[in-house]
Amino acid sequence: MRLDHDLVSSVLKTDGFLRSFKLLGSTIKHDSVQIVIELTDNLLRVGSIMNGGAIATIIDFAGGLAVMNDESVLNEVTTNLSIQYISPVSKGPVTVDAKVLKRGKTISFVQIDIHDADHVLCATALGTWFIFR
Repeated sequence: MRLDHDLVSSVLKTDGFLRSFKLLGSTIKHDSVQIVIELTDNLLRVGSIMNGGAIATIIDFAGGLAVMNDESVLNEVTTNLSIQYISPVSKGPVTVDAKVLKRGKTISFVQIDIHDADHVLCATALGTWFIFR
């Protein structure tokens, strides 16, 4: 499947769970995806910082997008996701960069980083996705 900004935006708008995120922009390359989201009130927890579950969700979404951006891939599912929360996200927009480290026949490995509006690294993750071809 080949991704473009309109498809990414459509998924965020139509998926019941992902609908919480407001996409501001996206850059899509063969082995990487960058998405920029608005830090809206519904993503904040006590202390006016981004909820860890929201961070995990957008990391998982971006990693899956990076894996899907290959014409031979029909779908993907996350099999493992390890997240390191480094600094609180308190200032948006939030930038999420996902890069495929290795593509196999059925498994892909992806690194995902989240930066706040000041370009501070707030979270980093390594994930594994099972690929349906």
